[in-house]
Amino acid sequence: MAAAGDDCDHCEPCGADEGTRITITFPDDFHHHFRDGDKCPAVLEHATRRFARAIAMPNLKPPVTTTEIATAYHEHLKSCLP
Repeated sequence: MAAAGDDCDHCEPCGADEGTRITITFPDDFHHHFRDGDKCPAVLEHATRRFARAIAMPNLKPPVTTTEIATAYHEHLKSCLP
């Protein structure tokens, strides 16, 4: 049997891993930095291809400190969607 973290594909023929795998094909990302400026559209494109949902972690300068700034950042992210 493979150690934790090893690739277990070699276990399947002997049945050691039968029925114990779960494949999440379109997961959620609960901590995603979308960036700002020129990088934002590329990062959003990457995220939308891989994740069903994502929670934005805006570590921007200046920081997001008010509801108004958060709303503006949300609108900015929506405008960058592919």
